[in-house]
Amino acid sequence: MLIVFALMAGGCATTGPTYQYVKKSDSGLLVGRNFMVFIPTDKVRISFVEIDGALVKPSVWTGPLEEVPVAPGEHAVTFGLEGFQFVFAQDTAELKVEAGHRYQFKARKVGIAFDVEVFDETSARTVFAKRVSGSKSAGPVFVPIFIPTK
Repeated sequence: MLIVFALMAGGCATTGPTYQYVKKSDSGLLVGRNFMVFIPTDKVRISFVEIDGALVKPSVWTGPLEEVPVAPGEHAVTFGLEGFQFVFAQDTAELKVEAGHRYQFKARKVGIAFDVEVFDETSARTVFAKRVSGSKSAGPVFVPIFIPTK
């Protein structure tokens, strides 16, 4: 039984480096939007994927993070976007992060693309803006299962 558990847990392990978090007091704060999109809306779920090539979300068990503290300096922030009707995208923003600043990631779905903006709330200015092309998934596929009776 222990071997089966070890194999199952090992299958969930990530490869590559994972992001090492810093104290919020010494950092800038990246803020996304973590909610499920089930109703028709132009609102977008934004999650952080990587910072400087290191995974932010180490496993499916933790779920996407809404806030990530980042050390001051230049960073490549890879983020994922999810909109209504199974439209997805991923892109990277090159940001200069300053200590004590709060960076709000915002996006609006436009067809199968997203208008993305990173707004520095502390200095009240946009530090990144881009239209990101998305791709549409077919969505969930339901497969009927027939259970014969005796």
